[in-house]
Amino acid sequence: HPLASLGRASVAFDRGDFKTGADLAERHLRRLPANNRTERAAALELMVRACLEEGRSDEAGLAVAELRTIANDANTGPLRALASVAEGLVAARSGDPQSARTHLEDAVDLFKDSGAPFETGRARVELARVMAALGRPEAAVDEIQRAIDELTPLGASHEIARARAVLEAATSSPATAPAIEDRK
Repeated sequence: HPLASLGRASVAFDRGDFKTGADLAERHLRRLPANNRTERAAALELMVRACLEEGRSDEAGLAVAELRTIANDANTGPLRALASVAEGLVAARSGDPQSARTHLEDAVDLFKDSGAPFETGRARVELARVMAALGRPEAAVDEIQRAIDELTPLGASHEIARARAVLEAATSSPATAPAIEDRK
């Protein structure tokens, strides 16, 4: 089944094998016709993540552009949220944390409104990374706690571990640790 390759791509990405994740996502996209747009969306978002991890920002940008077109045409909350996450990740990686913050906040709101707690939690983790980079440790901790609260009932242990790693990184910075320690 075509979705099996997308599942393998996601597992490879989660294991840190970004090259394999990108290759499998790209293979999945080649097998899907261009008019099968909604099924392409998940693969495109994974492709963005994998390409960014590999330093292939041009390819990530192309995937974002296609994903945004799909989201605009379909005009559904979940697809608009997926495009916003991808745009936020690209903006964060390209050194534009303000734009990243805006896109990721939009993604959190859209996923939350769509009733998608897993995706909301994942978007919150990315937003927390950006908030920490913007020197807003309290906001980062708040987003991480909300992510953990949303992911825990789902048993999403891998995503919870990612959230805790982001929390640890944010609280280990000497400049932000006192402000964050006061909130714990």
